[in-house]
Amino acid sequence: MGSPEFKRSTCRGIEIWPDCTMAVEAINNPKNWPRFRTYLDRYSCVRRHFHCCEVRLSSFTANVAARRIAKSGTRDDRFHSYLALGGPAWLLSVIEDDRSSETLP
Repeated sequence: MGSPEFKRSTCRGIEIWPDCTMAVEAINNPKNWPRFRTYLDRYSCVRRHFHCCEVRLSSFTANVAARRIAKSGTRDDRFHSYLALGGPAWLLSVIEDDRSSETLP
């Protein structure tokens, strides 16, 4: 059973961009990764609440802000997003660094 937040969500689709090739492979082919069944089962439960869910590989450097947000949230036992409240003080500089390092195709 999923979180009530997912059931109330008006979001129809999500994209997940891990920077680990094996994570993408495991999510896209869970039967080949029985060791991670617990995590993949959780993902599957969440995924059912969205019309569309895509998993794509990201570069390690492109995920700096996302990784820092995830680490701070799990380290501080935050179970709900705190970004709507403005986020932590360090976040703005990380986002600015990401923006300034972007290269256009």
